[in-house]
Amino acid sequence: MIDIPILLDDLATLPAYAHEHDAGFDLSAAIAYPIVIYPGERKLIPTGCSMSIEPGFHVQIHSRSGLTLSHGIVVAQGVGIIDAPYRGIIKVILLNVSDKPYTIEPFTRIAQGILLPVAKANFHQVTSLVSTDRGEGGFGSTGLDAYQTASSRTALGITSVCTVASVGNYSLRR
Repeated sequence: MIDIPILLDDLATLPAYAHEHDAGFDLSAAIAYPIVIYPGERKLIPTGCSMSIEPGFHVQIHSRSGLTLSHGIVVAQGVGIIDAPYRGIIKVILLNVSDKPYTIEPFTRIAQGILLPVAKANFHQVTSLVSTDRGEGGFGSTGLDAYQTASSRTALGITSVCTVASVGNYSLRR
């Protein structure tokens, strides 16, 4: 276990793991009054916590699944990063992707943090890259259907696939 010294302001609560084996610890809103986030709106919510993260580690800030599923509240940039040298108050940019306003109350658990090691890369320019089976395929190049590729079917022991698609009153079987 890594020791993380934390300073808390007057409205903050100590980050905590809800269960013994959880990867993420909860971060709460350190606010004096409720803040409404309207559909499509972003708000910067302070946690009131400043951390001294050990060099070689960082904290990732992630959305809480229940808050996302029930209310459409997400960490706006997908994942926030708190680097080891940062000593300011951790703030979370929340985005409302639902069609209803949501009120953040004081002490609401708004995000979860995950402490992770940092792997550093040594970037260097080359004139070509080693080729792979995938090559430049991306952005949907593998499709959505798990049974689509021959290698996927073979790995699952499937020798034939019948797909039926319906559009209106028409069906297509292949």
